Amino acid sequence: MLTNHLIGLILALFLSGCKTTPPQELKARELVLALNPKATHESTEILAGGLSNASLYLVTSKDPQGAIHKNVVRFFPPENKETREKMIQVQTIASKAGYGPKVYTTDLEEGVIVMDYLTPDMPQPIQTPPKLAGLLKAIHQGPAFPVSMQIEDAILNHLSALEKINQSAKFIDTAAIRQKLTALLKSIIPFSRNFAESDPEFGKDFGSSNDDGSLLPKEFEESKDGQRQGADSTKFLEFGITHHHGAVACHRDLNPGNVIISGGRYWAIDYDNASTDDPLLDIAITSLLHWFTPPQEQELVQTYFDRPPNQAEKNNLMIYRE
Repeated sequence: MLTNHLIGLILALFLSGCKTTPPQELKARELVLALNPKATHESTEILAGGLSNASLYLVTSKDPQGAIHKNVVRFFPPENKETREKMIQVQTIASKAGYGPKVYTTDLEEGVIVMDYLTPDMPQPIQTPPKLAGLLKAIHQGPAFPVSMQIEDAILNHLSALEKINQSAKFIDTAAIRQKLTALLKSIIPFSRNFAESDPEFGKDFGSSNDDGSLLPKEFEESKDGQRQGADSTKFLEFGITHHHGAVACHRDLNPGNVIISGGRYWAIDYDNASTDDPLLDIAITSLLHWFTPPQEQELVQTYFDRPPNQAEKNNLMIYRE
């Protein structure tokens, strides 16, 4: 019995010694230790890469003074060199502007970036509309991002990643989702991208204000049973955007998981959907992704503008929300 136990122990030690480290993990260690050649490697963990197909590693090291340092190393997928270069450029802009994690080194050719790991405050505070408004303003008022894919292309790209995940499990009918989503985008995007000049007559087509302060065209007002009148959503979007604030740097995916509260500050991470776009679109997306109630959305918008939104801004936000 003892002999068998010793044989098992020796075999386990042998097999553990034969375990090979993936090349990307070795590269991640190498890049982090290059920041401080005197530091020693402590550990490397794989982080979730979301739907972007990127590989993320959390590398922990210790300097000669005993201080612990944590860095995130991100490898972008090699399929689209132009896209990954834009993503790295955007992340670098966010770092220099001070609302994104600090970037230490990048390699556009290899598609890799080394950043600070933002340790979340614990317990993680609830993300509030005023603080999110401040983060949005910091992004929008900062340096411009390179023009990237339109939001509709980003949605379809996420769907493609989901289809890959779904290939083996088959837990949802992604083919049906793609068909319906593509048809929907084709019908609504031409209208939502039509940035027309503000029309003084536009407001006359709208009914009275809702409880949340938003406005709906009369033909689309809700009936007593709560159902919206007018089944064709494309006609609703034909009302168009009546005023455009100008293209600025936009995150376009500021969901709760992409906002980190660290050191009492709000930081934005994961810029896969970032591009130059309408700031009102960014505000609307943020409100929707945080499931804000009408009063919370009103607080977000008023804090962002330092005033109540004007009629044109209300119209735009309404279009984007729909």
